[in-house]
Amino acid sequence: MRFPAIVRERFFLSKLEHNINNANKSYSILMSVYGEERPEYLKQSIASMLSQTVPPAEFVLVCDGPLTETLDAVIAEFEKAAPGLFCIVRLPENVGLGLALGVGLLRCSHEFVARMDSDDISREDRCEKQLGFLIGNKLDLCGTAITEFTGDLARTESKRSLPRTHRELVRFAHRRNPMNHPSVMFHRSKVLEAGNYRDMLFFEDYDLWVRMIQRGAHLGNMDEVLVYMRAGVDLYRRRGGRRYRKANLRFWKTVYTERFINLPEYLCTLAIRSFVYLLPNRFRAGLYHSLL
Repeated sequence: MRFPAIVRERFFLSKLEHNINNANKSYSILMSVYGEERPEYLKQSIASMLSQTVPPAEFVLVCDGPLTETLDAVIAEFEKAAPGLFCIVRLPENVGLGLALGVGLLRCSHEFVARMDSDDISREDRCEKQLGFLIGNKLDLCGTAITEFTGDLARTESKRSLPRTHRELVRFAHRRNPMNHPSVMFHRSKVLEAGNYRDMLFFEDYDLWVRMIQRGAHLGNMDEVLVYMRAGVDLYRRRGGRRYRKANLRFWKTVYTERFINLPEYLCTLAIRSFVYLLPNRFRAGLYHSLL
């Protein structure tokens, strides 16, 4: 196929320049994929990371349980296009995003790690700009603004920006997730120091950020959109229902018992979120767009 040849040429030309000029900025990409992912989304996502102006030194891809033949074919295609770049970790069973990323992070060889979801798209200068921001501001964890889209990039829906400074983000984290997970880059050692990703259904990232804050990590966000996040009806449907409410209760009870929030914050958060999760899907989507 012609597509892998294009990826191969762009990747190795940029990697040569990277090795000469950016030897101190080597980074790993950490991604997890599971069997229900759409192959065309995975292909777009990986291609966007191989097209970075500062290319990755390593791509750790965790297969969270058995994959379909078409997904395996996409992975094999990229392995052939960029030999030696990919570290494919295959888990025999689906264990969930948190545990899968935890396993993958242990396989990352570089101190800087860029997270990427298997259905989103990164701008080609994302990692170059994030490395500069992370290093220049002496941060342990940084994210970017994102734009949600449906179908293709021509159908953007909304920009999701978050507070930028460490102090603002710590305050914000007492109520809401302070980072856009698909956009983050972090120091591997700081994540491991905080206990790595763990099993916290739907809140794997938020749980990790709280533990990093408690251990003195410094956070920051860029207001520039560097990641395009795939949205749509399914995204907001996942933020409702009995399973999500149960996970929500578990997460907030955990951050309360681990003394990140106090009792009034805990009770207020549960009341507000319980109301949101009970809304019909279309109203919940409208609320997220207009208020959150």
